[in-house]
Amino acid sequence: MSEKIEEQKVKFTDLGLSADILSAIDKKGFIYATPIQSGVIPLLLNGNKDIIGQAQTGTGKTAAFAIPLLERLDASKKENQALILAPTRELAIQVAEEIKSFSMQNSPQVMVVYGGNSIRNEEQALRRNPQIIVGTPGRMQHHIRKRNITMNTIKYFVLDEADEMLNFGFREEIEEILGQTPTDRKVLLFSATMPQSILGIVKNYLKEYDMVKAEAKQMANENITQKYFCVNQRDKFEALCRVIEMEEHFYHVYLSSPVDNGHIRIPFLKHILL
Repeated sequence: MSEKIEEQKVKFTDLGLSADILSAIDKKGFIYATPIQSGVIPLLLNGNKDIIGQAQTGTGKTAAFAIPLLERLDASKKENQALILAPTRELAIQVAEEIKSFSMQNSPQVMVVYGGNSIRNEEQALRRNPQIIVGTPGRMQHHIRKRNITMNTIKYFVLDEADEMLNFGFREEIEEILGQTPTDRKVLLFSATMPQSILGIVKNYLKEYDMVKAEAKQMANENITQKYFCVNQRDKFEALCRVIEMEEHFYHVYLSSPVDNGHIRIPFLKHILL
């Protein structure tokens, strides 16, 4: 195991990426890799070890594994080659879209599976054998049990936001899925924190691995003022209306609904048009 703390600025053009990928990165307006990207990308491109990446949310972890996966996977082989687990369907969709944003015409195909989506539609898409499958643990587990996903061709298994998945109670699903992957597959584990529960997974399922740890930085904007109001359940709507009336610049409300989706609390974003 080696631990690396990357701080210096590194250009994507210095990471050994193909012209196609660099073109996609350039179209997105990126020049410099973030610390987690500059640490992980060369290891995944050139190494044969498992990888642990520790960095805060919003530091580019998705691109850190998406870019080299698109380089390493064989788009000419119509077989499942990489599984990526995310804690919520929103994050799973976001990860899939991020991967697609780096894709070119001949890149590996990406699809996403998650609770609440049509199982029949997902099964039809899985029959086309996409190289990369992104999904939530429960729905991924379902398709594996139904043999809609071919496990013996999996080369990479990615855990994104691993600490959040364990917080949601997905340890059993994660271990069941991991246990069905080939012994020679590579595990890529990304997390903002490293609690004891994650170290248990590392001990049981990762072999020799490299660790990339990006230095934690203050992510919140300093010019944000946070406010909260304690009100009774029956008074919430009226209180919200009063807040909207009082505030000159009011754009949206972020509501967390207790609608159950397995272990997941589904967030909704409602825009208020003034």
